[in-house]
Amino acid sequence: MVSESETLRRVPLIRHLSGDQQADVIRAGRFRQLVKGEILFHEDDPAESMFGLLEGRLKLVKYSPRGKEMLLHLVRSGESFAEAALFGIGTYPASAVALENCHIWVLERHRLMELIRSDPE
Repeated sequence: MVSESETLRRVPLIRHLSGDQQADVIRAGRFRQLVKGEILFHEDDPAESMFGLLEGRLKLVKYSPRGKEMLLHLVRSGESFAEAALFGIGTYPASAVALENCHIWVLERHRLMELIRSDPE
């Protein structure tokens, strides 16, 4: 079985970092469980965190004014998501909904900024 840290070390946003930098980034985050159907965040919520999906699947969706769902992306284990929102407009552009029970890693914006200030590379 692959450990949480090993899965996170493969995430594109983290894999290019040195081993020490990877460890610092992973430690700065926290782990969370989602149950099937749980909403992690809603479209237009303040973007306060980025995420890594360790286990499970979730969908990123937008809803029309009439409530019709438009699937934007299916997130699978080993992928990161919502990182662009932290550096962009400051809100999540879509909603994230767990399609099954999920194990995620959460890195809050303020923790990410602390890491960048301490090691800009």
